[in-house]
Amino acid sequence: MRDLGPMTAGVRPASPSLVLTPGIRSLPPGTERYRIRGGGSLVIRVEAGDRVTVTDTEGGQACELSFLDDSGRFLAAGLGIPFLLAAFAVEQFSSLFVRMKRHLRNVERAMGVLMIITGIGFLTGAVTNVSIWLLETFPALQNIG
Repeated sequence: MRDLGPMTAGVRPASPSLVLTPGIRSLPPGTERYRIRGGGSLVIRVEAGDRVTVTDTEGGQACELSFLDDSGRFLAAGLGIPFLLAAFAVEQFSSLFVRMKRHLRNVERAMGVLMIITGIGFLTGAVTNVSIWLLETFPALQNIG
């Protein structure tokens, strides 16, 4: 073996890295990660107790989450029930509105404050924290809807 001088004395070749699967970061057990391109979509099965986190890494991207039951039916159908009731009870709602007219300014102010509080809650993540707290404190809420 040839001596290369004092510069290489005691230097060993680098040991191989411990990467088990190149290019794949390891995630905690039970964690799944999906990457969706702009304008794309993804369907995944979510079970009771699962948590879903949506992260917008590019900023300013719109996101829509839809939940379907096992037969593929859209679960947000209950959102339209108040509008159907209003359509079938227009006369009753009209008389209610006439009686509520004197309170309308205060109702509008209260709703404006509620919208501001809700917006701040979404921006800070407080709505998510409250939702998680509600589900952990009242597990029966998972069965609604």
